[in-house]
Amino acid sequence: SLLNGITCSAYFASIHAEGTCALADCMHRLHQRGLVGKVNMNIATTPPSSSPNNNHGSSSSSSSTNSSTYLESSTSNSLAATKHVIEHCKQYNDPFLQPIVTPRFIPSVTLYLLGELGKLACAEQLFVQSHLDESLDEVSYVKHMHPSAKSEAEIYDQCGLLTPKTLMAHGNFVSLDEVDLLRKRQVSIIHCPTSNLMVRNGCLSIDRLARRGFCRVALGTDLGGGYQMSMLETIRDAVKNSAVVDINRQQLHYDRKRRHRLLDTDVALAIDDDDIANHCTSNSGSGSKQT
Repeated sequence: SLLNGITCSAYFASIHAEGTCALADCMHRLHQRGLVGKVNMNIATTPPSSSPNNNHGSSSSSSSTNSSTYLESSTSNSLAATKHVIEHCKQYNDPFLQPIVTPRFIPSVTLYLLGELGKLACAEQLFVQSHLDESLDEVSYVKHMHPSAKSEAEIYDQCGLLTPKTLMAHGNFVSLDEVDLLRKRQVSIIHCPTSNLMVRNGCLSIDRLARRGFCRVALGTDLGGGYQMSMLETIRDAVKNSAVVDINRQQLHYDRKRRHRLLDTDVALAIDDDDIANHCTSNSGSGSKQT
């Protein structure tokens, strides 16, 4: 990502603490600012395709189960590994390297684990990242899993995972009630247009969010479903996304999308101008060319 000019990233690393710590080590060594999260995933079943052509299926809905290779051995081990990564990041005393609580998404995590992760994030005052309403299949499957819940956002909220430090990827199919809740909790939606177009799981309407008074939107590359790390290409894909989803409304112009790239990401990560200046000075002194 540094080769693409990205000096601040939020990573969904791995379910393995060792691999996640290794990534944190690289970030510190290369002076890349960012958030690194050990992925939590302790449920085997994932949403099956709900349509013959799977036109709205997410990348996780191509099969009915996850291989045991991609699952954690136990809930207690998942929590212990997450705490290990947090302590590993803390040892550097590096203000530009932060751990982030990372449940993969609701279909892959038990309510108990989600709740414990919420408590951990609150106790440690950590950022949180996950996926929200990425595909119609996901929305339908979550309703099947948790019939008493009104929405995915409500589940996250009940588990203490919706805060001003929460980054939710996608949000393509958020309901208006969810938008209101996210706005109230000051959550940020991370728009991933390249992934959305490639996986064909839906398109986010930023205009729809704005009409509801929700403006905390930033851009993400999401290499799990995308194919490139260039933020300039992601901006272009966001404009294409807007042309598709809001074809009969005002399209998202380049200047407005550039604002989402440059300003709203700073809001999502709680970065102010002085903080950015200090980071540039720090990296310049170390000989890093990433800024």
